[in-house]
Amino acid sequence: IQLLNYIVIDLKLKSHIIFLKSYFLLSQGDFILNFLYNTIHLLNKPINDTIKDKLNNILDLMIQHHPYSSNLKLLTSSFTLLDHLHQAKKKSKKNTSTLVDLKKKKKIPHSPPKLKTIESIYFNYNAPFPLNIILDVKIISKYNLIFRHLLYIKYILNMMKLSFKNNDTFLKKSFILRRGLLFFLDNYFYHCTIEVIEPHFHSFLKKKIDNIHTLYTTHNQTLNTILKECLLIHNETLLNIIYKICHITVDFISNVEIYAQSKEKI
Repeated sequence: IQLLNYIVIDLKLKSHIIFLKSYFLLSQGDFILNFLYNTIHLLNKPINDTIKDKLNNILDLMIQHHPYSSNLKLLTSSFTLLDHLHQAKKKSKKNTSTLVDLKKKKKIPHSPPKLKTIESIYFNYNAPFPLNIILDVKIISKYNLIFRHLLYIKYILNMMKLSFKNNDTFLKKSFILRRGLLFFLDNYFYHCTIEVIEPHFHSFLKKKIDNIHTLYTTHNQTLNTILKECLLIHNETLLNIIYKICHITVDFISNVEIYAQSKEKI
């Protein structure tokens, strides 16, 4: 009980969890909009150390006012989110950890040799002891699955909106496809953030918990429920369909940009 009170009251665990929710689960809308606005020129490039340093500098400037900002760092992975989920599924069949540590897992077959920045970035949250009893590697890994997924969807939505500023006649003919893709991705993003994350976190933060084990288990179960209802686990078929739509959207945006550039040269 004393340790629980120390973690929850003295170390302000709830504030740390709200911080994670704000930045990992994108519940602080101005953060994700400003982050995408300031990094849009970097996110489509192949990842390298220089880009990672620039992104961390931008992140530091954006959250420097927050007392926990020093705990948050942006890192890069050598494999995609789908690769990560695929490996987690294989490991779960062997009765091992459901989610692997992003930093420990170095090589995964079929992973692209050079990922784009948007496909590889994730956060690390270095919670001090004894907060890291509750906010351990397994918990942060689950936050990162949701973060990478939501960030990619939001990035595509942002790129879609930016690519149609031109009132060209050709682009007007493609508005039906654009509207359909936007409608689906907008509604899916809304479902994940407003209909899944918000109510489950509200319920979790309101619960009265009397020991460390129950606190950890409840937090873990909340994240598992969010992962499931966002279709990230236990529904591989639907998740693959969602990512096919995402890839179609990215190709569509790329073709629109190529067309716009060719018109400028004429």
